[in-house]
Amino acid sequence: MEERPKTNTPADERYLKRLSDSVNGGLERFYRDLGERVAEKPKLTIFFILLLTGLLGLGWLRLEVEERGDRLYTSQNSEAQDDRDFVDDNFGASVRFVTMFYTGDSSVNFLDSRAAILDMFDFYEDVELNDVVDNGDLRDLCIISESGECAKESVLAFWQYNRTTFLEDDDWVVTMSQVDQEDPFALSGQLEVDNVMGTFERDETGNLTSVRAFRFEWTIEENLVTDGREESDPEAEDFEEDFHDYTKDFDESVDNAAMTSLTTWRYDQVISETFANDGQLTAIAYVILTIYACIVMSSRSKLYSRSVLGLAAVFTVGCSVVSGFGLCFAIGIPFSLVVNSVIFVMLGLGVDDAFVILDALTDIGDTETVIKTKLGRTLARAGASITLTSVTDCVAFLAGASTIIPALQAFCFFAAVTIFFDFFYQVTLFVAFVRFEEDRIARSQAACTCCCAPFCMDKTIVESDAACCTTSPMTQAEARDTFMRRCVTNYLPDVILTTPGRIVVLLSVVAILVSGGIGIDALELDFNIDWFIPDNTDVGRALDIQEDFFAGQQTPVSFYTGSVDYFALQGRLPVFCDAIRDNDDVDDLSVSCWYEEFEEDTGNAGSNAATEEDFYEAVLTYVNSEQGSRFEDFIRFSDDNSTILATRIPAELVDTDSGDEDIEQMDSVRDTADDFPELEARAYATSFLFLEGLAIVYEETIRNVLLALAVVFLVSLVFLADISAAVIVLLNISAVDVALLGYIHWLGMHMNTVIAINVLLAIGLTVDYSAHIAHAYMHSAGTRPERAKKALGHIGVSVVNGGITTFVATLPLAFAQSYVFQVFFRCFVLIVLFGLYFGVVVLPVVLSLVGPSVSYAVPEKEDETLALSSVEAGGEHQPLRTTTKVVSPDGTVDGA
Repeated sequence: MEERPKTNTPADERYLKRLSDSVNGGLERFYRDLGERVAEKPKLTIFFILLLTGLLGLGWLRLEVEERGDRLYTSQNSEAQDDRDFVDDNFGASVRFVTMFYTGDSSVNFLDSRAAILDMFDFYEDVELNDVVDNGDLRDLCIISESGECAKESVLAFWQYNRTTFLEDDDWVVTMSQVDQEDPFALSGQLEVDNVMGTFERDETGNLTSVRAFRFEWTIEENLVTDGREESDPEAEDFEEDFHDYTKDFDESVDNAAMTSLTTWRYDQVISETFANDGQLTAIAYVILTIYACIVMSSRSKLYSRSVLGLAAVFTVGCSVVSGFGLCFAIGIPFSLVVNSVIFVMLGLGVDDAFVILDALTDIGDTETVIKTKLGRTLARAGASITLTSVTDCVAFLAGASTIIPALQAFCFFAAVTIFFDFFYQVTLFVAFVRFEEDRIARSQAACTCCCAPFCMDKTIVESDAACCTTSPMTQAEARDTFMRRCVTNYLPDVILTTPGRIVVLLSVVAILVSGGIGIDALELDFNIDWFIPDNTDVGRALDIQEDFFAGQQTPVSFYTGSVDYFALQGRLPVFCDAIRDNDDVDDLSVSCWYEEFEEDTGNAGSNAATEEDFYEAVLTYVNSEQGSRFEDFIRFSDDNSTILATRIPAELVDTDSGDEDIEQMDSVRDTADDFPELEARAYATSFLFLEGLAIVYEETIRNVLLALAVVFLVSLVFLADISAAVIVLLNISAVDVALLGYIHWLGMHMNTVIAINVLLAIGLTVDYSAHIAHAYMHSAGTRPERAKKALGHIGVSVVNGGITTFVATLPLAFAQSYVFQVFFRCFVLIVLFGLYFGVVVLPVVLSLVGPSVSYAVPEKEDETLALSSVEAGGEHQPLRTTTKVVSPDGTVDGA
């Protein structure tokens, strides 16, 4: 028996109800008016939107790609940025390495003959002595070593790079077997065998018995020229390009062996080429999405098939991308290769609103014959739901834009702006296209995209309910009754809303969250720029050689001292150098301490100097001599040469296995420098720029996620007008993020900035899946299970189609070669799977058990649509007079 209506409701519910009615009522009136205005003047609407798109598209003329990693992946106010500025101000030129690997397969032993060594001599002489490569410009680019020649490392150092000495050496293999040999051609002054020979074996006496790989590396200056957002070194790049071509064309004397080059120029070129090739996948994604959208919007009815609107929906998304990106370019937001993935996000998200609008249109059906009024009712019906998801998406991404990581910040700005334009264009441009389709239906004209091609020739249908692939009559309701709709609205709730179904679903949630939590606990922090290089490229093969034969590339690091009284503090300089060598994270043999060499080569001229002037004069004389010229770039004098402003002590860091270890290593060498404040000491490596960004990824991700979730909760609270409903939506979205982070580990990925973008993106995507269902539930009547089933019936198909479009749009990324797109594809698959599961399966189950008892449904006898009675009557919206049903957990209904 139905109880008497409740007259008293909690104050917070009354206030939320009033606020929600005010917002929803205003949106209903606005969208009804907008839909009617667009229906009145569809051609003018299309012209205006296309004009706006064209104007905003002019912003693409300002497109500049930001490729500088230090401007993308770390805070611009970080310690590493300050240290880099110090280095640039005092030393200017940095260094880059030009490397050649000479390797053979398992059948090759370079010790079987002198051929491989002679090939190395031919290569060296052509590159450095004979002007074969880039007209001999290497001598103008290279760093000078103690020998007075270009700084380099190779096996030829055993014979001082002299071919005659090698040919006269009858025990050349024994010579090569030496260890701990001095090398005046290397910056470190030592010949490190592991750096120049790979995969070698020795006998019991220590002599080499086999070698399968050689390495030759020059160190050259890097003088970057900045042009807008691009940095380049034209002279070095010209040399490296010729070096790459020469290496590729070199005729090796050893069978089954080959030379491979590795240069900064080719490295950057491969990354750019990879992204350019992967960018072509965008066109494929558009084609696939268009086909899918057309299929979803079609039916077997000759009259009611609206597949042409699939083209319109995708075209609308394209306009939003042009407009959103154009505006961002115009106002100077930097574009990066990471931002390029926003296009795929929009392909997935953009069509969702079109599905919801079309669903609302088909719900109204033929109950409204006046097209203007019908489109007004359609937008009024769909407007609140798509506004809820669009606003939460936009605000969530804008909240994420507050991050201090530039790449993530730019991604969020581009995503938020483009989502706004998609929302705006879907309720205007797309609705204008819908008007033309409704005109066709009103004329009883066959759809040209009907599934049976012969019928496309028909101009007019005699029977408006005729079907494409059958001679049986078909109503609009029958045309809408697809297999997917039956699965989502009938079969699915009939399974999951039973007691056994609920138990299975809840147990699966526990399993997902537990495994996700374990994955999060095991998730490692790591990022390597080499991941951007595909394995099937020449650079990828060179990196594999470096890793397999030579145990990777050691990271160069330098320790710097500032503008201090070096005469008074010269006793601290050798102590500082010893502290650097004693650091376990530094290769002690790689430390090149200018002061120790200065004292040794000059007979303690520094410590014997009587005055400050004598000290600085002695140092200046030393670096200008042939013996000390190798330190010319390590000491910066004042303009009048009266004092030293800064010095540099180069070294190399030992190899590490993860990003966490890299960060610990960075902190360790910085601690060593911090122990010498009197020298204004600091430690800096280019990699620190990336490591500082990596070090704050967890902190920034947690902050951005919490901020985005808070925004989602507040927006949901306004639209849903119920605290418990907003909390359930919030928990549902949070569960998806937990699952995503955990399964990232199980798929073999690591936490970094690219993953952080996807975690934030998951909130934007899963809001759509959860908020639509919750909103439909709040505006359905009946018991909790009945309302959960009605919610799936009302909006479930659109939600599923939206998830599938996201997957379809990103499917081409499965064939991407670049790391960013590969990660995005894996994460998108996880987001769609978990988002749909938690939105379409878990959320209805939770709502059927503990969903809000309050219902804001309008009785069907008063109006078929949701909360539209007062609007469609033409009167002023009266929020407090809207019929409200309060459904208790036991199924009894209180009507107020």
